[in-house]
Amino acid sequence: MNATFSSNPLAPLQKGKACTHCRRRKTKCDAARPICGPCSKFSSILGDCEFPEDGPSRRELLEDQISILQARIDELEKNKERAVPSTSGSRTATLSPPQIGLAHNFLHNASYFGFFLHSQVFHDAVTGANGRDLPDVLSNVMYLWGVHLSEDERITAYEPIFLANALRSTAHSLTSTHPRAILHSLQAFVLLAYYFVRRARFLEGRYYTAAAVSISLGSGLHRIRTPPDATNAAEGSFGEVPPPRDAAEEGERIAAFWAVLHLNNCWAGTNGCLSNVTYGPSGPKIDTPWPLERRDYLERTTALPRHSTGTITKFLAGIPDQATSGPALQAKASILFEHATRFGAQSLASDQIDMAMYTLDARIEAFKAALPPIQSKAMVVIHTLAHVSTIQLHKTPMTGATFAGNQALSAARAVVDILVKTDIPNIGIIDPVLAVSPLYPF
Repeated sequence: MNATFSSNPLAPLQKGKACTHCRRRKTKCDAARPICGPCSKFSSILGDCEFPEDGPSRRELLEDQISILQARIDELEKNKERAVPSTSGSRTATLSPPQIGLAHNFLHNASYFGFFLHSQVFHDAVTGANGRDLPDVLSNVMYLWGVHLSEDERITAYEPIFLANALRSTAHSLTSTHPRAILHSLQAFVLLAYYFVRRARFLEGRYYTAAAVSISLGSGLHRIRTPPDATNAAEGSFGEVPPPRDAAEEGERIAAFWAVLHLNNCWAGTNGCLSNVTYGPSGPKIDTPWPLERRDYLERTTALPRHSTGTITKFLAGIPDQATSGPALQAKASILFEHATRFGAQSLASDQIDMAMYTLDARIEAFKAALPPIQSKAMVVIHTLAHVSTIQLHKTPMTGATFAGNQALSAARAVVDILVKTDIPNIGIIDPVLAVSPLYPF
């Protein structure tokens, strides 16, 4: 039997005077102001008591605003509006001010979230220039990030809606007939993984990280420029990915593979999570050359080797290479971090520790010694990863607790020094992997 609420059950309430909540729940309302009897008992759940004669409720206003915003998104996705052609003859999509703001928020910071696509091609697709269109899977993720990075609370209130759109569009993105569907899907999964890391939603972050690794390896991005006569040459095919059309597109693929690997490596060991990539004889043979700076794929066409084999294996073995670009150093730092985390997690007595741990320790120290000084946000991440690799490795004492403790303490002090000198709280947007435990385990 439903309970009723009325200060005077004998006095019938005039029709149409019940509050919005009581109408929706079909409960007798006493129309008391500012809050009726039923609503006062459930105020923590229902919120404010609202009456129709006071005008539209906040719920109704929010629903109207959502409908308007969704209509704008659909309008952009379908490319229904086009501006007057520019003097160059290219088309430019008509974007509303909110859309322009969201796109700017994303593009201005995209490099910190694993963005590997060619920036000019992506920009042309955003604006509709040169007849290019931005696929739904990318536009939805772009707007999600734009809303997330906005400082306007009226915009960030819609973040759950944009997230739902992004997740819905990624669900079937790999079935698209677009010739770059795999690369677009991979980019979307990487961006979503970084989004969830930044939002401290680690389970979802790991899910999209694993999906990105699967797409990357499944499409053969780990075997770019592998020798044609190499063992297991079948792995070198791109499967559904057609050969790159030019140097810029090949650069995108190289950058994509290392962006995915960097994300995976930084998750390795976090909260007991294992790496999605097994290095060594039992894992995939990674031949893709180290990444270059974005402009160098076009300006330094001879910078990439004709053929590449055992990229990570050679690096861990200490074989010298000429890969000193920012993206290459970031990839190397994350590889050292993953290996150190895996070794440091082992519960071994000092006399059982494999020589590989000594080798890795020397490799980390050599890497740190050769690093250029910190002059960018990217180098903050690289230096931090390198020092935390030492901390991770020395979770298991190598030659005694004192030696291991001193090594870890020195590395911890180096990280603190980085934090102080670079003023992390005021540095602005930075790679969110820095927030992932155990990157700052002390």
